[in-house]
Amino acid sequence: MRRCGLRAGAGRLAGVLVLAAAVSAVPAGPAQAAAPSPEGYTLFGAGDTLNGVSYDSFRIPAVVGTTPGTLVAFAEGRRHNEGDWGDIDLVMKVSADNGATWSALQPVATGGTDTWGNPTPVYQPNSDPATGGTVWLFAQLTDGAITDVSQATWGNREVFALSKQVGANGVPSGAWTFKNLNAALKPSGYKWDAIGPGNGIRLTQSGPDKGALVIPAWGRNIYSTDGGVTWQQSALPSRDGVEGTVAERTDGGVYRNDRPGASGFQPYRKHLAGTLTGGYTGYQWHNGAHDTLTEPTTGQGCQGSLLRYNFDGKHRLMFLHPANATSRRDMTISISYDDGATWDRMSRLIPHPAGWGGSDPVEGGYSSMAKTSDYHVAALIEGSKADPSDPGGTGAREHFIVFHKFNLTWILNGRAEP
Repeated sequence: MRRCGLRAGAGRLAGVLVLAAAVSAVPAGPAQAAAPSPEGYTLFGAGDTLNGVSYDSFRIPAVVGTTPGTLVAFAEGRRHNEGDWGDIDLVMKVSADNGATWSALQPVATGGTDTWGNPTPVYQPNSDPATGGTVWLFAQLTDGAITDVSQATWGNREVFALSKQVGANGVPSGAWTFKNLNAALKPSGYKWDAIGPGNGIRLTQSGPDKGALVIPAWGRNIYSTDGGVTWQQSALPSRDGVEGTVAERTDGGVYRNDRPGASGFQPYRKHLAGTLTGGYTGYQWHNGAHDTLTEPTTGQGCQGSLLRYNFDGKHRLMFLHPANATSRRDMTISISYDDGATWDRMSRLIPHPAGWGGSDPVEGGYSSMAKTSDYHVAALIEGSKADPSDPGGTGAREHFIVFHKFNLTWILNGRAEP
């Protein structure tokens, strides 16, 4: 297993990024009155190299905000092909201006030939937030020899917590710290496991778990009540959902929305709610009767991403996922006004970046989003195109990650909220 050869670095700022995990720190007001302002472009793609190393594909995006205006975007850099196995690094880019410009590609977990994956970040501010804080990045390290889920064992797919300090400017600096937390955070009966991927959250509202950092994982939520010094598990009623995403409810509890598991698959999202220490409801289906959260049938669904946009006023919760009935296409942003119970209003299809046309490239798949300090939603979404090594388009795809930024006015599109 790859335990060394890990390196961290800081790069120049000139590129792109996105967002804020501590969304409650960003008020909601001006966004509603602003003019619509959607935009989109490739953030991680073919032109990105790291110390002379190029990547075939970038997948599995994650984004987190630190101090106001500073965003950190993560992705898996897949060295040789678009597959889930083999030599895969974790990389990042940083923006200090709400995504207007970005750093060059920077290393997070690289070196060797093992598989680093499922980046899931959360930000813990210092007691004085103006002085900075800590970025926590949960991820999994898998033996690079594995080529199929059936080959996984408890010990060859491990849970890691990476952390890095940020200063008053919000930009991560210094080396990443790596903690192997497999023994503490992975149940003994697990062989396969999945952290996130996408986003963790920090609970900010009044409730029994206020202040906790929360990371979704298969069959459980991982959490810390001491700023990341120690971590523990909060078991879910079952493992029926996979690739969960979490958001804070208005009562300080946790709403969790999962991709349906392979067993008993139905083309709808699954959800539950509860508290870290008080337990959860059982999984329920977002079965289409009251919402728009259907799942593509190809690949047995897809990961999605949640964002608590605001707690004041209409307390909006947002969800982004592929809304196509059969394939990972038609990325749609939806709003819930009742803590995720229903999602049947205010949906809008995310447009492709300017200049795209025809059937290739395409956009759709895994995503991550957050709220910027200039009152926008920032989203990272997977895209793909025919791989230059396979000009006939017989199967190989080159994957990249697209950055989108849009505001509430654009989402509403002239519609009155309930």
